[in-house]
Amino acid sequence: METTYSNLPQEVQSSDSATKSLKYFNQYGEKGLEFRAEDVDATIGFLKGKGFGEQAAVVTGVILLKQAKIDNVPVYELLDSLEGLESLQLSSLVGNILNENRYPTSLLGFRIQKVRSAEQERIILA
Repeated sequence: METTYSNLPQEVQSSDSATKSLKYFNQYGEKGLEFRAEDVDATIGFLKGKGFGEQAAVVTGVILLKQAKIDNVPVYELLDSLEGLESLQLSSLVGNILNENRYPTSLLGFRIQKVRSAEQERIILA
């Protein structure tokens, strides 16, 4: 059995009918995520072109498609606005989108190395 890593809550496999009923009613009335195939292909292709791997492109693509649907923005318009971003800037943007949709006790962050010039190094060491 293959292990799958995710930041989503784990689903408990239970044969108990009460658990199945509870899960059904907790999701009652919620719309599932549905995207057009060409939107998915365009988004994944865009992300692969930015240097994302296959799995990263799929996961990030779903995030972007979901956010476009929430904001009621056509996905092609969203992709056009992201065209000038570098891979690291795009990752930072996706991290911010994820943080907006997460519990406040669980946030994503990025460690950025500070770049010092030779003058700064000389002042610090002197």
